[in-house]
Amino acid sequence: MTEQEFWNAIQSKIGTEMLKSNIRETFAPFIAEPMCNAIDGKEKAELLDKLHKEWLEHQNRQSDIVHAYLKMMGY
Repeated sequence: MTEQEFWNAIQSKIGTEMLKSNIRETFAPFIAEPMCNAIDGKEKAELLDKLHKEWLEHQNRQSDIVHAYLKMMGY
């Protein structure tokens, strides 16, 4: 994670918490809580997607290294 990505994540989290606070102040609890839960769920899904993409990139790099080694060895 780069420094810029770190700061972007912090800004996003602050924005999300402000939005949820505004929702809780504006709507009745029986409406606000499902809305906030949906926002939290979206945030978790985005994080899981990002982690999955990073894992796939790591796997691709490892595969490239193995292929380069095998090619270098003449296989």
